Amino acid sequence: MNTYYGLALDSKGNAKLVSNLSGSRAVAEKELKDLCKKAGLVYGSLRPTGNKKSGGSTLTKYAKARKVKNGKAGRILD
Repeated sequence: MNTYYGLALDSKGNAKLVSNLSGSRAVAEKELKDLCKKAGLVYGSLRPTGNKKSGGSTLTKYAKARKVKNGKAGRILD
């Protein structure tokens, strides 16, 4: 489960940040739209908070995701 943050615009065009929207993307988007409606803001966009992995080289940190993307994960080798 990811966490998301959203951007909303007020009547003057200033951006407001809404953070800690959790759940799936659809749930977070609905939550943001409901908050915007209650506060009188206009829905802007929804973004994931980003990847928090630290340490190690890029090739090491994302090796599992790369293998899944390339179809190498879970394959039995003789």
